[in-house]
Amino acid sequence: MVVTDARLVFVPADAPGAEEAGALAYGDLAGVDVANSLALRSVDGVTWQLPVEVDEPTAAHLEWVSDVRERVTDLDEDLDSAARRLDALTGERAWDDAEEVYERHRGRLDRLLGSVQRSPLPDDRVAPGLTRMERTLERAYAWLCIARAESRVDRSHGPSAEEAGCRATDPVAAAREFRDRAWSRVEESRRPDGFHFGEERELETALDQLDLEVETAAVGAELSADDTQALEETEAGVDGDHYPETLELSDD
Repeated sequence: MVVTDARLVFVPADAPGAEEAGALAYGDLAGVDVANSLALRSVDGVTWQLPVEVDEPTAAHLEWVSDVRERVTDLDEDLDSAARRLDALTGERAWDDAEEVYERHRGRLDRLLGSVQRSPLPDDRVAPGLTRMERTLERAYAWLCIARAESRVDRSHGPSAEEAGCRATDPVAAAREFRDRAWSRVEESRRPDGFHFGEERELETALDQLDLEVETAAVGAELSADDTQALEETEAGVDGDHYPETLELSDD
């Protein structure tokens, strides 16, 4: 067996100079066991037991690859579940629960990215699915941010936001913050080839519509503020005894 920076290559033991008998890329590995003999588990669920002796440096390398691959496989499944959970919580407007789900899985993903990026192996060889996994989580979070922005836009209409004690947090400013957060997620997860289709196109269409709604709400808020100021100035004038002077009629 020959260990490269991208795969495991198998050659006949009795003919080391012959063509390879097979190979397994790191991205196809689910785990490696070097305790007794060499055991390789693929992402397809197939296990190979190979009577191969592995020296200590190679064993350490394979154990590291195994750890990364097992974490990638586990997290890949969990991120799919997390994306579905975020979608459900977004529909329920359970904002705090949704943020907690995102932060927990984003933390796991960041730790895995750190482990992979500190290795001498290229990311796309030891963990080729990381980019797709990150897109899955970030796009689900972008939809959450869009929903939160739309909720703030709704609050900006009418006096209900002030009555609910939201005056300290400007709904339009909050809507812009969530909108910008959603745009940043879309930009970070954009395909490198520049093609926009499927969910990415749907997100950008939703964000374009959200831009219009937020800016329309901002104009409405400014007009409302001007009306309020004018009313306050009028009331201040009345309270300041700025009535027209009373005419005194003469008996003549």
